[in-house]
Amino acid sequence: MKQIAFLIPLAALAGCGSSSGDYMPLAKGKEWGYEVRAGFQRNISTLRVVEPTAVGSTKGWRIVGSLGESRMAWKDTKLIVSEFANCRFSVPVPLLDTAKIPQKSKSQGDAFTQAHTWKGKIESFGITRPAGAILRQRSTKLPGNKAELVQTILELSIGGANMEVRTWFEKGKGIVKQEQRTNGNLVVAMDLLKYE
Repeated sequence: MKQIAFLIPLAALAGCGSSSGDYMPLAKGKEWGYEVRAGFQRNISTLRVVEPTAVGSTKGWRIVGSLGESRMAWKDTKLIVSEFANCRFSVPVPLLDTAKIPQKSKSQGDAFTQAHTWKGKIESFGITRPAGAILRQRSTKLPGNKAELVQTILELSIGGANMEVRTWFEKGKGIVKQEQRTNGNLVVAMDLLKYE
């Protein structure tokens, strides 16, 4: 089975003036620069917001980069995705829900809370498969970064494969780190280098 690369480009959408949109600041022409690691390869990829587009029935944005394009939108408090670099979702899948970000507490520790479930179909490399997903979220920090972050895990089941897209969001910047794992193995990772 060919690998489905979800990661690039994933830096995208915000609602106009909403506090949800703070987790993905957006305007036409905004850019994010990432270091992308896949196996022993390291590359720099720039993602740019280019134009409005439909994301399901929601007005969203098309984001392009050297590894492909994504289509994302804010629907109320949810950041939804209808297309990643090389796959499409029959029903947009949630990547973040700002209304369900758990407050970090000593009793909770670093535990994730379930935010959403999803069922639909994924089309990749000309093949359409039924799929399901669970979105989990937590408040956290990264070593060396003092900012409060929201980390999400989108757990996808596609046929016999289990995939995870782990994403760290920082208010005012958007996606600062992302990893894709297939059956537990790291496939692709990216780290924010610059945001303009």
